[in-house]
Amino acid sequence: MVDGRAYIGTWSGRLHAVDVETGLRQWSYQAPDDIKGSAALAGGLIVVGDYSGNVHALDPATGAERWTYRGGQRFYGGPAVSGDTIVIGDVGGAVIAIDARSGSELWRHSTGAFVYSTAAIAGGTAFIGSYSGRFDALDLATGAVRWSFDAGGRISGSATVVDGLVYTAVLARSGEQPRTFGLDVRTGAVRYRTDDGRYSPAVGAGTTLYLVGTRHLRAHPARTP
Repeated sequence: MVDGRAYIGTWSGRLHAVDVETGLRQWSYQAPDDIKGSAALAGGLIVVGDYSGNVHALDPATGAERWTYRGGQRFYGGPAVSGDTIVIGDVGGAVIAIDARSGSELWRHSTGAFVYSTAAIAGGTAFIGSYSGRFDALDLATGAVRWSFDAGGRISGSATVVDGLVYTAVLARSGEQPRTFGLDVRTGAVRYRTDDGRYSPAVGAGTTLYLVGTRHLRAHPARTP
């Protein structure tokens, strides 16, 4: 939400700006293909990806297009933003960083498999998994791999960073064991594991961490100093 507007994308490829108090549409923008992921605010602009591999940057008040990046194949997850850097996963098999000011590509990391996730960004690192089964910690400035963890199965859901750990889960096939991992953000070492979870496994709210599994919802209080 920005200045009292919510931004909602649809599989018809249209992004709507809606007044949150009245529910009235203030403007809409037609992208060339389905919008499957969420929108984000970057550099004062609303940015959103579409399923033809474009990222659109729009004026939040009017919907006017400021720039469009066309270097992807298919964008499913939403853009993650830190400062003037946008990070987005490409179903075509890459993680791409884009300059929020100009729309130019900053770097590209090949995963070799589908990327459906939205990245989590913390401490100058972008965290994201792919269908290769690898969960990567990428330097936000360069895209260099800081560490990589083999989760042992496809990763579809988005990561979450809470209290020095980054959480991810395996999209287990039928007959495979579900798994959720909490990894040290600095090293990738496993600090937490449970045989539950499938998509985006963790939600931080206030002083409580919620771990979302396929069978259970667990609430954990924040650690005390």
